Amino acid sequence: MENLTNILKFSTTSLYESLLDDMNKISKDNEKSIKQEIRDFLNKHYMGALGNKCKISRKPDDDGKYIVDLTAYNVQAKQDGLTHLTNSYFKFGTVTVRQAFCCHLCDDLESFEGAPTKLVGEFVCYGCPKLTSFEGAPKEISGDFTCYDCDNLNSIDGISEKVGGSFYHDGTFSEDEIRKHCEVRNNVVITAHATKNKSV
Repeated sequence: MENLTNILKFSTTSLYESLLDDMNKISKDNEKSIKQEIRDFLNKHYMGALGNKCKISRKPDDDGKYIVDLTAYNVQAKQDGLTHLTNSYFKFGTVTVRQAFCCHLCDDLESFEGAPTKLVGEFVCYGCPKLTSFEGAPKEISGDFTCYDCDNLNSIDGISEKVGGSFYHDGTFSEDEIRKHCEVRNNVVITAHATKNKSV
């Protein structure tokens, strides 16, 4: 009877350990698959094969998203139907650029959700008609924040907390409104509303 009990205990323990091994393998395979999807997204929607240059956190954060840190000469979103800067698996952490993180004529971009938490460089947004607020914009930008020709941008909600350079805008908000919500180190430059270049 004692032998039978030991055999059953050993079998149960072995089965449990085997199940744990299988679950760990599935988890690792799933993690590998998700990280590849992140790289594929970056390669598809950004110029310069960013997916091959990024650093992805080992584990997701409390929101269940992986953090992507990146150093590049320039980060340019493609004009290819991009509605959000990231997908459901990740968000940008710290991005360092020599030039700018740029959303240029992204006609389908609906928000800045997933944008870098901290951007070392400049942030440029130009000609994104579906944006209605700054929600998701980088919290901290070391360089300039430039925002032109986003015709439906009518809410200042989500504007960056700190801009280390100047803030360039085409007149939707006044300098007082911008400075009330955002600490701008240098100038707030309000220009006449530009006209989006629709020529081919």
